[in-house]
Amino acid sequence: MARRLQLDLRRALIPLSLGLFFVLYFLFKVPLWVLGVLSLWMPLYYIILPGLAARQWRDFERDFALRFPRGEHAALLTRLRASLLLRYFGPEAPMLGKLGLLYMGLGKLREAEITLERGIQRADKQNRERLLVNLAHVKFKLGHLEDAATLYQRLLKNTPFANLATTRLAIIDLHKQRNLKEATARLRAALPNARGEERDLIQQALDATPPAP
Repeated sequence: MARRLQLDLRRALIPLSLGLFFVLYFLFKVPLWVLGVLSLWMPLYYIILPGLAARQWRDFERDFALRFPRGEHAALLTRLRASLLLRYFGPEAPMLGKLGLLYMGLGKLREAEITLERGIQRADKQNRERLLVNLAHVKFKLGHLEDAATLYQRLLKNTPFANLATTRLAIIDLHKQRNLKEATARLRAALPNARGEERDLIQQALDATPPAP
């Protein structure tokens, strides 16, 4: 809500400023050179600061790619929160996506859920798919399996996450004790190529499922 008000204000600043300049010039006879000096805020606010924010965001993304796999979640979170420039001029949806991942890494799943939901509301299609899969993972970890399944189903068609979504849906089916034969077959087929956490989740789901009679 606060960011939306900020964006609305940003759109309104130029017409408001032009109206103020009109009043200052015609009613108070303020010299044009003074108005020219006052107008310097426009390129600063609309060009220079956003450009600096874009550069800072690229630096953060490079730092994130190096440090997130090493588990330096708290340090990255501190850096992101400390940047006023990114807070006011950074790319909102990608920032919320990174913030959600940091909360996930820190085990703050409820904060991650809220953050990713906000990001999805503001994201374009490409960013939305990545945010959707991360939000589905969070809901899965929270035990909200039906909510997670709904999100994974949205990723089944024409997304790079279709195979992952199919596997997670099969895991959910085993947890819910439904479609057991089909889900078990899918997970056994996926297991040889799975890595890391995904492999562990598949193996745990298979181990917890009683053999078919």
